[in-house]
Parts: sequence; C-alpha cells; structure tokens
Amino acid sequence: MSDNFFELQYLITDSFYFEVTVHEHTYEQSAGICYQSFYEYISADNISSILSISLLTQLMMRHNVAFTELDITNMKRVLDLSDKINYQDSLDEHEVEYLEEYLELVKNKYKELTSKD
Repeated sequence: MSDNFFELQYLITDSFYFEVTVHEHTYEQSAGICYQSFYEYISADNISSILSISLLTQLMMRHNVAFTELDITNMKRVLDLSDKINYQDSLDEHEVEYLEEYLELVKNKYKELTSKD
C-alpha cells in the first residue's frame, strides 16, 4: 500500500473523534467532515478506498449514525473493489486481518440496509 495502512487508519479515526470532542460536532457531522477530508482516499478506487470507507462505516455503526444512500453506494463500491483488488499481496497479515474485519462489518451492514423485508 502506498500510504501506511495504520497511519491512514489512525488519521481517519483521530479526525473523526477530533471533530466530536474538540469542535463539538455530532457523530453524523463528523462522519460527513471525514468523508470530505479523506475524499482523495475514498475516491481512489484502491486499497486506501477500501480502508477509508470500511473504517468510516465501522465508526458510524459504533455510534449509531444513520446511513444515507451515498453511504450505501460507497459500501457497495468497497465490496466490489475488495473482490477485484488482490489486497492480500499488498498488505501484511495484520493489515489484512484488520481490513477483512472491517469488510465483514460493511458486508453485514450493507445486507441489513438493502434487504427487503
């Protein structure tokens, strides 16, 4: 991965909570700000995109943030990317474990949000 996996993970997580604690934004607002701040990574269609969107999805789930249609579209994009990109060869085993855990959360949330009852 061109950018350090754990560095990007830290930056996103730190930014998310910084917006909540320092700027007193809601978790919803913080998620939106992070989507804007990390748009370059989110839109790159590579491992950084998978990590960024998966991590933001996980943070949103942790804090019961409502998901928008754009969030659902991004989840689908990440799931498709994870099938196309051989990220296992580009990451070490610990990074793969984290990413696959995030992807499983995204997959389950995507199914929950798109299933027709």
